[in-house]
This record gives sequence, structure tokens and C-alpha cells, in this order.
Amino acid sequence: MLAHNALPPSIVSGAMFDWDASGLSGTQTPSTPSIVRGPILFPTLTQTPNFQTFFKQKTGMEDPSEPAKRRRRETEDDGGREGRARRKDNQRSVTVGDTVVPRNADMKFPCTHCRKEYSTPYSLQRHFADSHAEPSLEVPQQTSDNERSLSPPSPEPMFPSQLPRPSWGAAPPTRAPPPASQLHPPSTRLFLIPHAPRRQASPRPLGSRAGSPPTMIPAPVTPAASRPSTRTFLGARAISSQGSPRPLVSSPGSPPTMIPGPVSPAPLRNISAQRMTPTPPGMHQPPAIRATPTTAMEVDISLYDIVPDDHTVIYDDAHNLPALGIVINTFLKIVICIECGEAIEPASVCAHVKQHNAHYTPGPTLLEDLRRKYGIVSLAEIAYSAGPIRPIFGIPIEADQLHFCSKCHRGYNSLLSLRGHQSNGQRCQVPITQRACYTMYGQILTKGPSKRYFPVDTSCLSLRQDIPFAYSTVFGTTMPPPPDYTQLPVQDIEDPQNLSSFLFREGWLDAVKGLTPVDIQEVTRLPDAKTEPWGKQLQLAAHRALASVQLLVNEHHTFGMTHNIAQFNQSSNMSSNNFNHIQPETQQRYGNIIVRLIFNVLRTMDSAWTSPVRYPALDESQKVILLELRAKLDGGDKKLIDEAYQKACYSLFAHERRQYPISSKLRKFFSPVILFVVFYSLRANGSFRLASEITGICAAVEYCIRATMLFEIERISEESNVSSFDALKKVERYISTGQETPMAFIYNVHRVLASVRSDEVTASQFRFTDKNGREVSCNGHLISLSMIKKMHDEEHVRYENMVQDRLFFGEDIPSDLFPELDLESIVDSANNTSAGYCFLDDPRNNFSAYRDSYGRWLLSDPVRAQRFVYMHEGELVWKPSAALDLLRRMERVREVLAPGVSYSTLLQVRGSEFARALLRNTPAALRNLRFEMHLLAHVALQDKTSHLHLKDRHIPHVITREWAESLIRNLAVFRPFEEVLVAKFLNPEALHRYRVQLWPGIKSTMTSEAFSARCGDMTMRYLLQPFKPLRWRSLITAF
Repeated sequence: MLAHNALPPSIVSGAMFDWDASGLSGTQTPSTPSIVRGPILFPTLTQTPNFQTFFKQKTGMEDPSEPAKRRRRETEDDGGREGRARRKDNQRSVTVGDTVVPRNADMKFPCTHCRKEYSTPYSLQRHFADSHAEPSLEVPQQTSDNERSLSPPSPEPMFPSQLPRPSWGAAPPTRAPPPASQLHPPSTRLFLIPHAPRRQASPRPLGSRAGSPPTMIPAPVTPAASRPSTRTFLGARAISSQGSPRPLVSSPGSPPTMIPGPVSPAPLRNISAQRMTPTPPGMHQPPAIRATPTTAMEVDISLYDIVPDDHTVIYDDAHNLPALGIVINTFLKIVICIECGEAIEPASVCAHVKQHNAHYTPGPTLLEDLRRKYGIVSLAEIAYSAGPIRPIFGIPIEADQLHFCSKCHRGYNSLLSLRGHQSNGQRCQVPITQRACYTMYGQILTKGPSKRYFPVDTSCLSLRQDIPFAYSTVFGTTMPPPPDYTQLPVQDIEDPQNLSSFLFREGWLDAVKGLTPVDIQEVTRLPDAKTEPWGKQLQLAAHRALASVQLLVNEHHTFGMTHNIAQFNQSSNMSSNNFNHIQPETQQRYGNIIVRLIFNVLRTMDSAWTSPVRYPALDESQKVILLELRAKLDGGDKKLIDEAYQKACYSLFAHERRQYPISSKLRKFFSPVILFVVFYSLRANGSFRLASEITGICAAVEYCIRATMLFEIERISEESNVSSFDALKKVERYISTGQETPMAFIYNVHRVLASVRSDEVTASQFRFTDKNGREVSCNGHLISLSMIKKMHDEEHVRYENMVQDRLFFGEDIPSDLFPELDLESIVDSANNTSAGYCFLDDPRNNFSAYRDSYGRWLLSDPVRAQRFVYMHEGELVWKPSAALDLLRRMERVREVLAPGVSYSTLLQVRGSEFARALLRNTPAALRNLRFEMHLLAHVALQDKTSHLHLKDRHIPHVITREWAESLIRNLAVFRPFEEVLVAKFLNPEALHRYRVQLWPGIKSTMTSEAFSARCGDMTMRYLLQPFKPLRWRSLITAF
């Protein structure tokens, strides 16, 4: 039987007991005395215990009134820590093996066997012992102090705080307790009995003691197995210079093995089969932490690459993840920032990516889409794997191996941190007999409050030099070809001053914006006679209608009807005021234009039509008439077809905007007739037709409208038996001004195309100061031609140096990177107005061979390439920060090139006109950079005054040879590379800007203000006062 006696609160110092279900073990505590606030339980023994055998100082059984003496820590005998730290900092060399290693210039101790450096002598010695120690066949026997032990976790409370007093049995008086020195050797640590929590009773013992009160008496102890005297060498990572155990990488699932120190494999298996139970102090040492056998060796992680695996998402259909600088890991369901190398909280993704690419705006549904598609969770909700996993792409691997708990697989930098983790029952509930650890390389997703090291399997990594492809080769093979502008949507340009006079005035780009020239050509084509026979019947009906109207023209001409029909208003100034007859060839040409209109309107009304190009919706009454014509065309009866054709034409031409509810909601392009004129004015190559061609289209439609109205006048006159002039009054609103009708739209467009504009002249503000005309006075300052020549030459040298410094990072420029130029042999077709044409794209000049030259050079150096890209499935993925920095460098170089090119022409245009210059033709405007008489020139086509008077200009400004060659090299080599990066990181509008503008930028095309400021800075350096474009033009005009 066991009895219990309660002890009063006592002052107990030195250490404390930790209680659990299997016994008690000791964990060292500060030597400051602690007050036990509850009664202390002791087991009833067969003899009276002597507490001096358990404690070196006073126990709870002694007089508590005697003051407790503070035990002096042994570490304080060696002096203060600050003094030792100073001596270590001032140490100039350290002996490692047989070598004396001095500090280097960086105040670090380098390893003589590898490239690693350490800031303290101990770190170098530890590294040498771990990685470069010579193997031996035997290892000296170590003492128990080298065993790695962890304190058991604090168990849940097993008994109430107010416990009954223990009853101690009578001991024979003749037996004295053994000396304290036998039970407490000097190395034994003291323990403090813990205060038991309340409201939870301890389990009752089984068997004959079932009726006894609850107790926390330790279970019987099984002694640990004796250590072998001889141990086999396990490798550099298994034995350290201090003799402490350092296991290698192992699989957490393997059976745990007791490793008190560096031991041989055979004893490890024997020990693992024994029961290891902690014992009270004075018996023997507590069990050591268990570790699994290890096989991996320490390597330099920086020499290996982590490549994306099946759980890594680089591209997404809805969002441009590379432009945002993020990837998705579907295994852990996290968002990873490539630039920072850590996971991001989902709620802060949009704000975080702005730090790396402020020019790209994430979609408003980015977070919702990532959660819905990939199940993204917050960092606190990550479900970690129970064991090592493949390295997570985008997260760096820790340089040194970590210590991982075999239970929960959390990693720590040191064994001390791991002991604290496994000793905390709230963090890792591992019984003391099952505690084990292993070492492995690990990763950490974030440095925030949710940080956690997790083990990774490094066996799947490959050396960086083992990658079988080069960055430059991949860039060259994946370089996109020049764009086909006929397949690209028509886009507006930033500055409407670049538009041709007519498009600037009428705004036709609004009708075709977002549609490709190829799709627009599809809705303006003629029918195929073989595959679309009904279209051929429509074409014949149109020709018959125009042929028959010639008879009516001749009939009504004598009475003046044709004159009245031709009068749009009383002040008309058209070339002819009569509705005259036309020749058969013209009849067929005009008839085909109307066939294109009606044929394609019928096609777009079909439910199977899928093209994005559609004509405006029609009223139901109009649809019935058109569908009736479609049915008659399959019948083959010419008379019925001609009648249906006339009705269809009249329903389309006799159409006021407010006549039908559906058209009243539309803007000026409310009618299929109006939109057809706009569509048909766009060529197949993506450029708008010339004004003379568009007026021909307008004339054909106007003639067919008048012809249709003449047929209707004849029909009304016969059915109502009224004169043709009375019948004219019923249809007059469809062919005269002051109405929102197709005829009014087309007629006014016709007039705009016939308009012209004039120009203005500005007088010079400078005076000559010498008789040779080589020097002028400007507000008291003298400007000579020699100063301008010096500015021209030295600024060009400055530009070339900037290219080498900013774009080639100070390295020598390869001789074969730029094309060899002969300006006289460059081909440029001035009559080619196709969208996207430029002499750079002409295959006869062979500039396309240098499109990838800069990218190949940039990625030819692996170290330089890693700064900009990484590989994924044989494809390059660019890093946003480095790529955008390179784009900004190129933009800065272009800002130096633009003033030099502009001022080399001497006769300068306005700053706004030069800054918005076009490199390539667009559907709405022609390019400004072209060759004139084998000389590269900036041709001014539009200016402020010419736009006012609707008049196009052609004023070439020739660029000097030095600046012309530098400009061509920049455009042929650097611009294609810029387009690649812009396509990946910026929006489609920016890509269009880089393709067609001569001076594009990341945010916008070069503004007039920015260009003027750069010109002022350049002239200030050489002419000692700023000359912005307007003032520079006045200066050059004086010369």
C-alpha cells in the first residue's frame, strides 16, 4: 500500500522535476530559487528517505526559514562574455588540422578546400570537421555527456493541485541512506518538483493498487544499453570536431535508431529494440534523441537549379503571370513571388506585384480566379506534407542542412531549437521514447509569422552546367517573326494629329477599331460563282437594274427630273448637277459595289455567322424584305428577282435614323450602307484607301441610291397616276440634306474629301553678325556654325558610349552584332502603303537576320542570363524586374538618340510632330521615317496647320549619315528585342506603340514636353543656352 503526505510550500532551488505517465526526467532550470505553491508528493518507501541524496541544497523537508544560497554558475568563473567576444573578434588566425588559416581582406576565414567563408574561427573548424575530415576506422569511446537528449514534453495535468499528504513507511533504524555523492555525482543535474494543475485527476494504477489514491510515481526504469567500445566511421557529416552527433539526410519513415554519438550501424539496431524510459536524477542519464540512418552528403546548393515541375503553373489563360512575376504551386496551393523568392498572402498579391512591375495592372478578378482555379489558401492554412517533397520552384533552398522533427517534420537551424520544439507538448505531442530527428536540406515559404522549414528531396536537382541548352539559342529559336498586320486588330494611335486629314475629321477609326483587316475584307467581298450561285444571281440582278435605269434617265432628262434628283441642296457644288447615264463598264463597277453590300448583309443575318464583324441590326420589316430576296435568288425567275432586288435596295436606302426603334439607339453608323462605305474603304493590307478612291466608292453608292429612288418615283407615278415631280416629293427626304439618312452621310463625306488646307509661315528672330553668314546673335549670345558642328559630333560620341555602358554593361560590342550599312543600297518603296510596312521589314534589305542578335548576346553568358530569365519546358521565362530595367535602359538611350537625330536635320519640325513620328504604316496614317534619294529622312506629312485646312504635306528632313546609321542599327537590333519584352510584361496597347511609333516609351510615346526638355539639355551643353525645337527652328531658319 502507498500512503501520501503533503508537504508545506518550500523553497527549492537548482532544478525541477518534469512528470509524465512513464516517469520523471530532469531539465536544467536557472539556479534562482523558486517557490513551490502547492503541496509536494513523495512516494511511500520502505525506509525513511533522505532528501539530501536527491538535492544538493535544502529540500522541502528541511527548515524553510534558513535563507537559500544562490548557486554560482560555473560559466561565470571564466570572465564576462563581452571580453571573450572581443577576443574572438580580434583573433587573426585559426588552426584547422595542420594548417593555419588567417583572416582575409573581408575579415572572414576561408576554407582551404572549398570556396566557403566563415566569420568566426569555430564555424570554420566545424565546417572542416563536417566536410573535409580524414576518415578513420575507429572512433574513441565518448562519454555520456556527448549524448543528445531532449526533455520530455510537458504532459497534460494528471492530478489536482491540492494533493493528499503522502504517508511514509517506517524504515529500519539500522539502515542509513547511501552518501549523496553516490546518488548524486557532480554531473547530475538537480530538478524541481512541478506544481500540478487543477481539475484533472491522474489515472489510477491497475491490479492490487487499484484502490489507492491517484499518484504520479514514475514507472520502473529499464537501463539503457551499454555503448560499444569501438565504433565504425560513418562519414564526414556523422562526426564533428566536437564529437556531437550530426546525422545526415534520411527518410523520416525509416525505423528510428538511438544515436548517443557517432556509433557503428550494428549497435544502432540493437539499441532501437530496447525500451528507453527516463529515470529520476541520480540513477543514470536520460535517453538521447533518436535519429534515422543518413546517406546524403553536404553539397553546395548554389550550384544546382530548381526547375518547375507538374505542380508549378507558369502561364494562365486569363492572367499574365510572368508579367506579374508570380507562379502558382498547386501542391501547397500558394502564390510564389519569383523576385522575392517567397510565398505571398493571397490578399496582398495585387499590392505585392506592383512593387516589381508598376506598369502592368493585374486583372480585377485575379484573386478570385486563383482561388477558384487553383484553390489558393493563406499561408496559415497550408497543408504541409508528412515528409520530404520535391523542391518548390521559386523558393531558394537553405544553404545549410536543417534539423527536422520525425513526428511533424518541422525544421530548425540547431538541435537546441529542435529540443525546445519537441519538449513543448502544445507544439509537438511526441512521447519521449518516440522522439527522433533527421537532417535534410529545407525550404521556407515566408519569413512572416507563418514561417516553417519543411524538408525537400534534393536528389532530383541537377547541376546548372548540365542543362543541355543555352539561353541565347532558345532566344533565337523562339524569337517571334515580324507581325502580320492584316491579322492584327485595327488600333487607334495615341496622338490624333498623326491621322490623315480625312480620318482626323470624320473619326472612321471608331467603326473599325478592334477588327482585323482580314475579317473586314470578308464582309465586303464579292460572291463566289461556284460555291455561292445565289450570289451570282444577285450580281446579275444588280447589273440589269443599272442598265434599265439608263432608259429612265433618258426619258426624264427632257423634263428636268434628273436635275432635281441630282440636287442635294440649292448650294451644291458637285461636279455635275444632273443624274446622267453611265457607260456599261461603269454600270458593272457600280453594280458590284452594291452587290458587295447586299450579299454580305444577307450573310451576316445567317444564324451560323461567327465573325466578329457585323453590320448594324435591321428592323424586322427590313429583314422580311431581304429574306424574300434571298428566297427569290434560288428560284431563278429574273422578273421576280428584279422586283425583290428593287424592294431590298429601297428598304436599305430609304432609312432614317429615327425611323425604326432599333436604329434610333445607334450613333452615326446606324445603317449597313454607311458602315459598308467605311469597311470597303479599308484595303486588304490594313491601310485606308486614298481620298480619290473613297470618293469613287461614294459616287457609286450615291448613283445607286438615286437610281433606286428613280425606280420608286416611276412606280408611285404609275400606281397613283400622278406626275413624277409629285412622286419625287414623297422620296425627296431620302436624297437631300437636313436628314439623318445614308445619302446625307455619304454626300457630306464626299465633300470633306474634296477639301484642302493651306499653310502658315513664321518669321526668323535672329540676326547675322558677320558677312559670311556663319554667326548669328540671339538675345546677345553669339551662335556659330562651328558650335553646332561640334554639338553634332560630340553628342554622337556620347550616344555611342551610352549604348556600350547601358546596353552592353561596359563590355566590348561584338563586331557582328550590328549590320554593315550602305545607305545608298537600302531599298525603300515609297509607294507601299501597306499597314506595317517599313524599309526595315523589306526582305531585300535583310535586316531581319539581326532581329535576335542582341538577345543572343545578352543570354550568351550564363551568369548574365540568370539575371534575366529562367527555363521552363524548353522555354524562356523572363523576370519582370530585370526585363523592365533593361527596357528603361533602352528608353533612356532612345531619349539621347532622338534629339541628336532631330537636330541633325537642321530644319526642325515641331516637337509634337517629331515625337509622335511613325516608324511603320498604319491603316490610318503613313510612316514618317523613309528614304528620299538614298538619304534617310524624317518626312513631315501632317502638322498643326495642315490638319486645320485638311491638307496633307510631304516635307522631308534629311538625317546626317552618322546619326542615320546609329538610328538604323537601333531600330534593326534593339527594337525587335524590346517588342519581345513588351509583349510579355506590358499591355497590347504598349506593344502596338512599340511596333508603329518611332519614339515609344514604357508608359507612352515620347511627349512633346519630354522631347523639348531633352533638346534643351543637349543644346545647353554645347551652345551654353537651351534651344528647344521651336526656338531651334528659328535659329536654323536664320542660317
